[in-house]
Amino acid sequence: MKSINFNTGYKEYIVNGDESCKIRINLNDANIPARVKECQAFFDEMSEKYKDVDDKLTAEELTELDRLVREKINYAFGTDICTPAFGSMNVISPVGSGELLFVEFFNAFMPVVEEDMKSMAQAQAIHIEDKVSKYIQSAQTAPVAPAITVNTAPAPDISHLTQEQKDAMLIELMRQSK
Repeated sequence: MKSINFNTGYKEYIVNGDESCKIRINLNDANIPARVKECQAFFDEMSEKYKDVDDKLTAEELTELDRLVREKINYAFGTDICTPAFGSMNVISPVGSGELLFVEFFNAFMPVVEEDMKSMAQAQAIHIEDKVSKYIQSAQTAPVAPAITVNTAPAPDISHLTQEQKDAMLIELMRQSK
């Protein structure tokens, strides 16, 4: 089977230098920033809701929070990035910095993604500007057609003609326009 190759806007990121942990997202997806913002609002809401009960959560509640956070993160980027980023580790586990695992990930990942999205947008803008300037230049250097004046004399009244006379007139006009 033949393969076709073209730029689809996907970018790959390796997690902590491990080639088997590869995140692949489409930076052309203009909905990513809005979904990330929605995701961050969800995280803020969850943080407020659970701020005083961290040590009182049951194993089932921790598992459910892990599922919810993974679901939101994957939704934000339009693909499963949690599996390569976190493996089977619970995303609300604390890490060495004192942050939760998914917060530490977001702090590292978002600046890179935002920079790459800006770079891609700038490259597309330059590409579009090149095309637009080419067409504008062509239009500006194209020869201008002479002004055409149209005689707007009133059309003759043919209401008194028979249908046969109207058809004959139409045929004659068509012959003359060739």
